[in-house]
Amino acid sequence: MQPPRFTMQPSSSNSIVREGTTKILQCSATGIPQPMYRWLKNGAALGEYSSELFFKIHNTQRQDAGAYQCIAKNDVGAIFSEKNNIVVAYMGVFENTVESVIKVESGKAAIIDFAHIESEPPPSVIWQDENGVNGALRYDQKYAITDKHQLVILSASQDDQRAYRARAINTQLGKVENSPYTRLNVYGDENREIAPEIIIKPQDTRIIKGQEYTILYCIANARPLHELETLWFKDGVLIDLAGITYDLNDQWNRTLTLISANANHTGQYMCQARLKTGGFAIVTAAASITVFEKPIMLTALKSETYGEYGNDVVLECNVQGTPLPGITWYKDARKIASVGAEAGEADTDVHDGEGRYRVEVDRSLVISNLKMEDMGIYQCIASNEAGESSIYTWLKIKTENSARVRRSQMKLIRMRTADKKQKSFRFDAGIRAPTNQRVLVASPPVMQSAPSNLTVLDGKDATVSCRAAGAPTPNVTWYFNDSLIINLSGRLQALEEGDLLITSTTTADNGKYTCVRANEAGSVSGEAYLTVQAVRASDAGEYVCVVTSPGGNHTRRATLAVIELPFSPTNVRAEKLDAASQRAVNVSWTPGFDGNSPTNTENLDNSLIAGPTPDPLLNWVTEPMNVSANQRWVLLTSLKAATSYQFRVSAVNTVGEGPPSDPTEVVTLPQEAPSGPPIGFMGSARSSSEIITQWQPPLEEHRNGHILGYVIRYRLKGYDNSPWTHQNITNEAQRNYLIQDLITWKDYNVQIAAYNDKGVGVFSDSYIIKTKEGVPEAPPDNVRSRLSSVPPNLLDPLTEQSAVLSGLDKFTEYNITVMCFTEPGDGPPSPFVSVRTKEDLPDEISNLQFDDVSDRAVRVSWSPPKKSNGVLIGYKVSYQVKDDSDTLKEEVLPPNVTSVRVEHLQVNAPDAQSILVTGLVPFTTYRLRVIANNIVGSSPPSEPCKEFQTIQAPPQHPPRNVTVRAVSANNLRVRWIVECHAIPSNLTYTVTLTELRKYVVYQIQVLGYTRLGDGALSDPPVTARTFEDSKFHVSFLKFLSLRLPITNRSS
Repeated sequence: MQPPRFTMQPSSSNSIVREGTTKILQCSATGIPQPMYRWLKNGAALGEYSSELFFKIHNTQRQDAGAYQCIAKNDVGAIFSEKNNIVVAYMGVFENTVESVIKVESGKAAIIDFAHIESEPPPSVIWQDENGVNGALRYDQKYAITDKHQLVILSASQDDQRAYRARAINTQLGKVENSPYTRLNVYGDENREIAPEIIIKPQDTRIIKGQEYTILYCIANARPLHELETLWFKDGVLIDLAGITYDLNDQWNRTLTLISANANHTGQYMCQARLKTGGFAIVTAAASITVFEKPIMLTALKSETYGEYGNDVVLECNVQGTPLPGITWYKDARKIASVGAEAGEADTDVHDGEGRYRVEVDRSLVISNLKMEDMGIYQCIASNEAGESSIYTWLKIKTENSARVRRSQMKLIRMRTADKKQKSFRFDAGIRAPTNQRVLVASPPVMQSAPSNLTVLDGKDATVSCRAAGAPTPNVTWYFNDSLIINLSGRLQALEEGDLLITSTTTADNGKYTCVRANEAGSVSGEAYLTVQAVRASDAGEYVCVVTSPGGNHTRRATLAVIELPFSPTNVRAEKLDAASQRAVNVSWTPGFDGNSPTNTENLDNSLIAGPTPDPLLNWVTEPMNVSANQRWVLLTSLKAATSYQFRVSAVNTVGEGPPSDPTEVVTLPQEAPSGPPIGFMGSARSSSEIITQWQPPLEEHRNGHILGYVIRYRLKGYDNSPWTHQNITNEAQRNYLIQDLITWKDYNVQIAAYNDKGVGVFSDSYIIKTKEGVPEAPPDNVRSRLSSVPPNLLDPLTEQSAVLSGLDKFTEYNITVMCFTEPGDGPPSPFVSVRTKEDLPDEISNLQFDDVSDRAVRVSWSPPKKSNGVLIGYKVSYQVKDDSDTLKEEVLPPNVTSVRVEHLQVNAPDAQSILVTGLVPFTTYRLRVIANNIVGSSPPSEPCKEFQTIQAPPQHPPRNVTVRAVSANNLRVRWIVECHAIPSNLTYTVTLTELRKYVVYQIQVLGYTRLGDGALSDPPVTARTFEDSKFHVSFLKFLSLRLPITNRSS
């Protein structure tokens, strides 16, 4: 048998995955018998053992992120693999979409915080203002960006008064989100000097040894800003003299980068800010840097360790690291004990060997009084904040009935064929032993195939042999250049026979390889040198072979041409053409050396230049065209107007693509009128003579320059021959406009277009909006009146008279008096009788407005109705998706509220990828389907999603139809009905209350409850009396409270 040994660990490459994709993890181990595998996430098992090498995460979600590892197990024991941290990439939206305003005193620094957005990995952030080309702000003396993505505007002045926003980019998803604008207002004296002040101070940081870059920030402010100077010190010594590798990323020394961190970088770093001209005190700020080092095993355990039955054995775990690592011992992947960082963690699944396992101060594991059940694989895992390392060994137990002798002392007497399958042999060892003693043969390793010097070409695989025989089978350990124990993973793998396989060799693999094969009877070693050669261009030339002999001489010549990547083209130029299409650029070049292989094609790359200074590290985009190797120029016409470009060319031959040429000079294409309209244009009537409109800027590819403003034109619908009325909006940042002086209750066609320096662009399609109804502007014509009177009863003029008064106002108090009149005149009026008319529906609310409109929310505000016609008790706001009554929702508000923000609106944009479904019933199972709509109609429904259940909530309604019936002198039977959102729709529950007092009146109410709380009590209470008993009589009420699970239910 052989213990498990990993040949492939879960790879940490591509550990960032997108939501909704499939992630496959793999680990592979050798062993006899073949190992089984179990996967863990954050230490918790994800299933049982199986022979499957792969673990698949389908439709990856955010909750799938975590540390994954596997356990390999066979009959010998079990070991842990390395951990692989999986990160699920996602990006939300900015939570706050409202524009904000900050104020700062002139000369002080303004700090604009980066609004919160959920993103993994953290987004790349650039800042924009409302006036700049493409909105990009350069990192310069005026602007700085912190590690928390804050924008710092130094020495603020009146020129800085404008709106700023952040542009967050998730580079894994390619998703971009824009934060709301923050407007900066600056006040105070523009000429007052400001003392130096450190705005962003360096922070205490812990870094891991070998970390490529670590950045410290020290952003200071003063006025005049150009006199400000920043210096860095380490442990009180100027950074230039500190003896560490570092870089100052800008000419103002605001950021210090520590390169390839090691122990020398540990210390205190201080930045000092002062004015070169003096006059103010020097200010400083300091931070401590601590370099952590992952655990390193100083000594390795043997692959097999032997212990005598009943004796003690010590397994060492000699580890170092910064901080001092904590260690955990495992037997067959089951925890034994911990020392250090994890020692205090409670763990119910700890195997301590009945008290025979203990960990010493030096972290070694001592096993006392060895027993046969102690055999297995023991693994020491050391971890600290910098990482994790492990070693393991297979512990074997030798019993007192086992005797080991050398093969030289043995003589083969007989071998039975029947026992050959069981490998049972009889030897004469030349010693006397008890009849029940087993004789085990121990022979030292013998090298069968020793390592030999090997030369391979760069990029090829190399196998260094090291095969040996012995009993028991000798283990193998490989060393590189006599000191480094080779970690057998990745490109370096130990084969089952002991050979070392090196895949995709590089020149870094050159050196001496030593293998040691060892068992308990001895060891043997061998060494060899590996040389990795790469043919170079300098090897090219003519080679002559001369053969001389007594019979004559002979000469042969051969020419060696080294095929390599082609050189970069030279003299690359880009020229703007004055063609009918102003977007034409001609790129020409001179080909370079072809690398002794014919050039197949030429690749042409372009890069958009966002700022005044080209950045050579920007992403280059390859033009989708096939450029012949014989071509020396290309005419590009599918470029963007008002955009700056650089171009470069690279050649491709049979070896591959050569290095690109130097970029051309920056070519800026002229502006054109916008080729597309603003997007999201819509509007609504605000009053009988006003229409409010809103929009978003045109798409980036349609702007063709810096947008200066917008033009809105409108006219009455149906009057196509009438001229348009135009409104010019000169503020590019404006996103809404109120059109006034319109005709009441008329339909208007409204369009919008953007304009730049080159003119007005394309108008949008007409948006039809009707103004509201108005109040009549003229009195009625031909008004006639009629006087009504109530004549008395001619037969009995003294009887009670009555009349109906109409045309009165609703919910209005009137004083009514009655008088009699005859032909000569009116009699005296009666005393006043105060009467109020009844309430009626309120009039329509007025001044309905929609503000703060975003993609998922809107604020609705209004004014109270002119006549409430009664006591106003509240408002009801109803809203739904247009033409979809199934989405109707309502909110009831008190009468003192005249505005509400409606949130969580459904996204119905054509490019929406998600939608919020609301109004679901708690604790109910659903399946959802999605239907797409266009102007033609609706698509077939999608396949339903998997069933899901909403979470619980307290019951919304009290039980109803509560009935109580006395069934005996001590029992009452209670029944009630509960609403159920299923089939059947109502459920009847029955419970019998027992052990009650005889002939007592009980008042009973029922409520429902869940884990999240109680519902309302049934109302009114139901009263019932238990049956009478002849022995005694009780006349008082008894109050009980019972909580009953649902056990007795009839439907």
